[in-house]
Order: sequence, then structure tokens, then C-alpha cells
Amino acid sequence: MHGLTEQQLIVMLLSLGLIIGLARLLGDIAQRFHQPAVLGELLAGVVLGPTVFGSLSPEWQVYLFPAEGENAVVLQGIGTLAIVLFLLVAGMEVDLSTVWKQGRSAIKVGVLGILI
Repeated sequence: MHGLTEQQLIVMLLSLGLIIGLARLLGDIAQRFHQPAVLGELLAGVVLGPTVFGSLSPEWQVYLFPAEGENAVVLQGIGTLAIVLFLLVAGMEVDLSTVWKQGRSAIKVGVLGILI
């Protein structure tokens, strides 16, 4: 990789802004309906993905969220980092006393989850 051109950088920043902005907006809307913000954030991913945005405007969806190329590599890297941080926060919010109370069933589910 030789780095991003000006146009690629602008497209990447626009893509990230769109992702963060819509995720925040739909997360806030979900909270107003007494739902977790993550529900709205996940819905933002569906809206910006090929299911909705890709159906309405496939050219723009491919332009903003390419499947290959340097922008795709950057977006995939940021996405991977976001998933790791999300799982870290989710793990920090787990009440271990509840896990210990569940005992064997929690261990079985955890081990199966790791194996799969």
C-alpha cells in the first residue's frame, strides 16, 4: 500500500462519518423507545449495508463501502478494532456473580462458544 490519495481519504472519512452518525442517531432513537442503543447501532449497519442502501443505490453503496482496495482494507481494520472494543466493553459489563450462580450451564455454553 502506498497510502491513500486525497479522494480515497475523503471517501473513507465520509464513510466513517456516515457510519458513526447513523449509528448514533438510531442508537438514540432506540433508547427513546426504551431499547438498548446497540439495537439502533446494529440497525444502522443493516441500513448502510447491501440490504437497504445497496438496494436503493448500489453505485453509492459500492463507492462509499468498497469490497476491495485500500479503503476496504482501512474500513475492515477499523471494523475489526471496533468489534474488539465492543466485546471488551460487553465483557466488562458482565456480572460475574451471576455467571458463578449459573455454574455448569454457563461453562458449557462458554466452552461450546469458544469451540464453534
